[in-house]
Amino acid sequence: MAQPPRLGKAGNVAVSHILCKAVTMENLIQIDIYSRPGCHLCDDAKGVIERVQARFPFALRVINIESDPALEKAYGEQIPVVFINGNKAFKYHVDEHELLEKVKRLWKT
Repeated sequence: MAQPPRLGKAGNVAVSHILCKAVTMENLIQIDIYSRPGCHLCDDAKGVIERVQARFPFALRVINIESDPALEKAYGEQIPVVFINGNKAFKYHVDEHELLEKVKRLWKT
């Protein structure tokens, strides 16, 4: 059986551990933005979310409500709506500090 490659320096081990954690956490945290093309509030929300994502990786999905009549009916003009792991977290505006705190809490669990 082949052995995994050995890492030569302790610094590399730490980096390897951090990268593994990032991939794992990215798989555990899912953020969904319900949006539509041309929505400036949605674009603003996505920008905030992407800034936080650069610090704490997570899966991000932008869902165009115009692609599904049921979503269009449910959200209409009440967008963006942001869900974190299936729980509604923000509507209309995403507070960067609040999002950062929510994501950090999920990283710790």
